[in-house]
Amino acid sequence: MKCLDIRNENMKLVLIALLYFSSMNKAIDIKELINYIKVMNHEKLRRIISGLEQCEIISIIDNKMIRINKPVELALIAIVNGADPEYVSRYITWRDFETLVAKELSELGFEIYKNIRLKIPKSLEIDVLAINTISNFCLVIDCKHWLPGYSKIRKLMSAAHRHIERTLRLADACEWLVTQYGIIRKCKYFIPVLVTLTDPKVRILLNCAIIPIALLRSFVLDMHRFIEELNILKLKNRCYINS
Repeated sequence: MKCLDIRNENMKLVLIALLYFSSMNKAIDIKELINYIKVMNHEKLRRIISGLEQCEIISIIDNKMIRINKPVELALIAIVNGADPEYVSRYITWRDFETLVAKELSELGFEIYKNIRLKIPKSLEIDVLAINTISNFCLVIDCKHWLPGYSKIRKLMSAAHRHIERTLRLADACEWLVTQYGIIRKCKYFIPVLVTLTDPKVRILLNCAIIPIALLRSFVLDMHRFIEELNILKLKNRCYINS
């Protein structure tokens, strides 16, 4: 996500202010924003706004008003620039976060299926299933929106354990899965991945990948190396057909 690279000493103040105003579900008056951020030079503020507009995260209307186009991306840039993740998470929903993860992987060439629910042979829910027919990898993704204390290793360990079990059950249900998602036959391996809003500084637990959204693109672009070096689980898909 190239716009995550936007970094500026004043950026955090602007982003937090934009998130605050965006929660009111209205266009933001630039003059009102300037008055709200009293400590910043007006020219610096306008340069930051211009950079966000170039990334299509916001739009400028009649050179007077700001409309937020991508609130989740705005929130992520705020976190990258040092904003408190728990505070930022107030302004995006878990569904917004899932949508962002799916969009990012779609842009990287994956076939995406969201909110998969199977009742046979056992009840099973998957946030995002991302299939790459070139690598023959299927990323089984559980999206973890921020929760207080989520960086604690015990909570992550529990989430990783549950997701490994979920991935095993998905593999066991492949015959039922292919009746709805035939492309599953092109998956040679299922890879369990937790995608987090924040960075817990841990990349693997119980052979489950732990990837913050800001690093998801880097992980995917060098996926083979990460999987081998981190010993991430590669669960064979018995329904795979080599074509």
